[in-house]
Amino acid sequence: MIKNFQKEKGVSLFLALMVMSLLFSVTLGVSSILISQARVFRIMQGSVTAFYAAETGVEQTLYLDKVCWDNEGNCPSFCLPLGEDPCPGLTDDYELPNVDFPDAILDNGASYKTTYTVWGDGSRTIKSIGLYKDVTRAIEATLP
Repeated sequence: MIKNFQKEKGVSLFLALMVMSLLFSVTLGVSSILISQARVFRIMQGSVTAFYAAETGVEQTLYLDKVCWDNEGNCPSFCLPLGEDPCPGLTDDYELPNVDFPDAILDNGASYKTTYTVWGDGSRTIKSIGLYKDVTRAIEATLP
């Protein structure tokens, strides 16, 4: 019994192409997932850095609150935290000072912007916004 193999020409080539196409599709799918995960990790790293920059702004303001301003809102002349003005943003109205500190840039390229508010009841609010690359995170702390 002699089989006619003339009809089966190219079957192995077709199967090889199908297997290669399947492997290529799987490789593309895995690569797409890995690239998107790498992007997510990069954004998360930026988010953490921005959060720590905002936290740095809160800590800096807490330090200035402890060292630079007394309970009446007066600022001693020895306190020069941000340059020439010993009490940046303070006006003659010490009951409700609202201090907007200039942007501070950290060594890693992150920055923060901090606002310090003293309310009529003596409570204080610190709002700090940290920025790293295109990611922004904010922290708000209220002190009694």
